[in-house]
Amino acid sequence: MLLGQSDFLENHPLKHRNKYDFITAADLITNNIETEKIFEEMLLSLRNGGIMIFTTKFSYLGNYWYTDALEKLEKTGRI
Repeated sequence: MLLGQSDFLENHPLKHRNKYDFITAADLITNNIETEKIFEEMLLSLRNGGIMIFTTKFSYLGNYWYTDALEKLEKTGRI
């Protein structure tokens, strides 16, 4: 399974949907690839109340694109 594909909803394996209590992703989310799909794909596999853990780089120059994406998911109660 490739992450970040436009048809991820259709191709996300059913056996992994709503299955995991936590998901980790190290060095997967960068400022070079700006797609909120990565968070959506991670959420597809998490159970309700699951924990999403990922690493990113810190910027002293300002926020990265995913700051807004995460705030949007938080405001809608998805994370």
